[in-house]
Parts: sequence; C-alpha cells; structure tokens
Amino acid sequence: MSSTRVTEPPATTVRAAGRHHVAPRTMVAAGWLFVSLCYLYCDVLGLYDVTATAELSMSQAQLLAASLLMTVPLGLTAAVRVVRRSIARPASIAGAALMTVVQLGSLGVGTAPTASYLYFSVIELTTTVFLVWYGVRRWVPEG
Repeated sequence: MSSTRVTEPPATTVRAAGRHHVAPRTMVAAGWLFVSLCYLYCDVLGLYDVTATAELSMSQAQLLAASLLMTVPLGLTAAVRVVRRSIARPASIAGAALMTVVQLGSLGVGTAPTASYLYFSVIELTTTVFLVWYGVRRWVPEG
C-alpha cells in the first residue's frame, strides 16, 4: 500500500534581500489564536464588572449557543493548520466574517459596553476583518 506524502512549506522562510516571510497558514492560525484569546480575556475581565454580572443571566440554550459560537475561532485555529487549503481558506473567510458580524451585533445588546469591552471589541473586529482580507487577498489559491 503506497501513501502520498503532502508537504507544506516551513512556517517561516527568509526570502532574498533579507525579507522575512510568514506562511499563510501560520499567519491565519496566529490570527485565530490571538482573537480567541482576546474573546476569552474580555469575558474573564467582564466577570469583574459588578454591574454587568449582577444582570447576567443566561439560559442553557443561550450558553450552548455561545459555546457553539466560540467553537468557530477555536476550531479554526487548528483547522487552518491541518485541513486541506481548499477547505481551510473559505472556512476561515466565512468564520471571520461571521465573528465580525456577531461582534458588531454584540455592541448593541444589553447595557452600554464598558471601556474594556470596547477596547477588546476594536481589537477583535480589527483581527477578524484582517482575517477576511488576508484570506481573500493574500492566501491565494494555487493554480
């Protein structure tokens, strides 16, 4: 039985003239990891906001929906590294677009957002918009 070995370029390579290049899969995975940690840290800090946690009440269905939603960035962190590019690239673009819309929508839900929530939202939105742009313009399919 023969096996076909698929090789990927190294995570980083040095181009001529000393320019540093990061492979697209590495760049996208790093973006997903970064935004996932921002989502997490924003939520953890939110637990220290007494005014917000006093009003916080979520049903089991809402908690499940939030859990499924967070599976998108967490899952894509790994998927863009191991799944075939023909699947990983559009999945990353769609996931980033979805998370951008969700984050924008979250700004208008409930009470006025705190300064730390706005701070992380700007970072999260910038990162997900970057991931859409990078996926469309820079992570170019071969051929």
